[in-house]
Amino acid sequence: MKNIVCLIPARAGSERLKNKHLITINNKTILEISIEQAIESGIFSEIHFSSNDDKLLEIATRYKISIFKRYLSLSESNVPVLAVIQEHIKNIGLLSDDCLCLFQATNILRTQDDIKKGFEIFKQHRGQLPVMSVGVHERPVELYFKIVNGYIENYLGHNVTTARKQDFQPSFFWNDAFIFDSVNSWLAPTRTLFLEKMLPYIMPSERSINIDYPFQALLLQALYEKQGIY
Repeated sequence: MKNIVCLIPARAGSERLKNKHLITINNKTILEISIEQAIESGIFSEIHFSSNDDKLLEIATRYKISIFKRYLSLSESNVPVLAVIQEHIKNIGLLSDDCLCLFQATNILRTQDDIKKGFEIFKQHRGQLPVMSVGVHERPVELYFKIVNGYIENYLGHNVTTARKQDFQPSFFWNDAFIFDSVNSWLAPTRTLFLEKMLPYIMPSERSINIDYPFQALLLQALYEKQGIY
């Protein structure tokens, strides 16, 4: 494993929360916080930033990282992040056994310890399996519901006889902090973002809040003011 590349993607035009990467916490945008987290981890041989947003690109120039103006064809809301990763890998010419880490700017609660431990798991398995950061759902998946034809149905189709959370196994979700994987795996023809076999790096709920909706931004800003989390 020669190169360990960190890719931070951030496009203009976020739909649920406008200009979310420009939200400030303690006078820093979440983009700046994420770039500094990647730099300070000390594990990446290269840090790349990809965006079609001129404001974000200008912010990124303040750091000694590689900056890439994203093609318009990869900047639409319906373009999956996997397509951005694959096109980026092809353009910069990484080797098949190099590591590329998807490092979302929307989770700023990951710590240096999280990043380093996640990478250690990847190294321990010789880069053969991706490592994904996950958070623990506040309630098990068996207690999720959907509405069909106006009626509430269990999401998994189960007949749930108890609402006690402790009666179920915990369920997990990708918390947007990072995914470590080999270039060869990222470029696999049948690749999807989430594979059938991935290694978890479990982060606690209090560090698994990613900014995707206005209330989450307000929550993080309030946490800082109350507790000084940064």
